[in-house]
Amino acid sequence: MIAFCALFLCVIMAAGQQEEGIVINMFNGGPMMGQGSGECPKCECPQAGGENREEVKWAFLDRKDAPLNARAHGPGSNAVPPMGTTPGVPNAEQIGSDGRLFAIFDGVYNSLVLFTNTDKTEAILIDAPTGNFETKDANGAVVGCSLVDAIKAVGGTNLLVKTLILSHAHTDHIGCTRFVQEAWPEIKITASAATSKFLLSRPNAADRPVIDNPIADDGSTHDVTLGDKTVQVKHSAYVNHMSGNLFIILPDYKTIHAVDLVYPGWAPFKGIALSNDPVGALSAHEEILSIMADNQWTISAGHVTRLGNKLDVQESMAYYADIVDSTWKGLTAGFGTHMAEISQRSGVFDPNDPNYGNWWFLYGAAMEVAEDICFEHLLSKWKGVIAAVDTFGKSHCSTMVDKIRIE
Repeated sequence: MIAFCALFLCVIMAAGQQEEGIVINMFNGGPMMGQGSGECPKCECPQAGGENREEVKWAFLDRKDAPLNARAHGPGSNAVPPMGTTPGVPNAEQIGSDGRLFAIFDGVYNSLVLFTNTDKTEAILIDAPTGNFETKDANGAVVGCSLVDAIKAVGGTNLLVKTLILSHAHTDHIGCTRFVQEAWPEIKITASAATSKFLLSRPNAADRPVIDNPIADDGSTHDVTLGDKTVQVKHSAYVNHMSGNLFIILPDYKTIHAVDLVYPGWAPFKGIALSNDPVGALSAHEEILSIMADNQWTISAGHVTRLGNKLDVQESMAYYADIVDSTWKGLTAGFGTHMAEISQRSGVFDPNDPNYGNWWFLYGAAMEVAEDICFEHLLSKWKGVIAAVDTFGKSHCSTMVDKIRIE
């Protein structure tokens, strides 16, 4: 087996002087693939192997990011205790005063359940996520979903959940659907037509939910009515997180369920929440704010430990905008101000250097500089303001560098 040297692992491991986010020793990498013996003569980079990979994994876990602050768990009535320390034990929070709308949290995900009559015998469920809701046997196989038990705990054993509305097609927000269907076999599923098409196109489509009521993307708001309650579903004008991601609006409660866009009190998940269009995700914040007409509105974000309010959406929008701004600063440095030095240090133009003609190495180095400078700017403003920006902020920069550079 030919061993190879991972360039970016060498960058991380190299102990070098830094200059505005630039690792001075970053060009001490190995030869181009296909040259030499496959060893790493210019850096002590771990070879491919289980032991070294394990060391890298634990190195990440040993990092000491900024501790979670009060903003992560929310002020006042939005406060939800940190969850996830007891997997499978969800927490329900009432929204409104009539005892008919609840957000159910597991510490990583949340869904909504709306009771559509006064005796709580019928309900609409919004999303059926996995996460800590999953219960597993001794071999790790998923055998149940505590979300079902949590719904029954607030609604009673005579409850019939008749409608399930899915925000989008990603498995982490719909993975408990099969257990919901087992509990309430007559349930009908509503989602966007794009979600239905996506689920049917997957290789394991037979194992995924079938959408009974696909909502056409015609630019209008559609009503889903059960009992004396009506829920509105609306397509975003932007692809944002993924095509078909719905805004689910409960006007009686001044509540919107908008998933994988806003993370109240937290930085987004890795890669700007793995969004298909992170710039569109920024624009989608404006749509959410236009729906949240006043400060009495609540956002159910599908993730983290609490509900949010209009200020959380505005803060999230400011963070997304700073990702864009910081990325431009990084790109200006990596592909502008420092490009001559990067070119010289890379050896790409030197016939006597092992990296001669390795254009991917040159572009990779410039992008690494751009990402580092972007991350420094993000940390300087947001570390300690929102939770976990030091965990995923670098990935936000990496995603936006790629997005802006090619668009």
